[in-house]
Amino acid sequence: MTHLPLYEVDVPITNTAGLRGVHVFTGHADSRSAAVRIAHEVYQAAHAAQ
Repeated sequence: MTHLPLYEVDVPITNTAGLRGVHVFTGHADSRSAAVRIAHEVYQAAHAAQ
């Protein structure tokens, strides 16, 4: 089994009430660019599910 590095991607967020913060996505990825791509995909899926 191959062990991939664990990455953390901080994504700035603002809710409908105007509150701001950072949502943190963590997970295994084979590169930094893959970690950012995966974080974007998860964010887009969550936004579409609203």
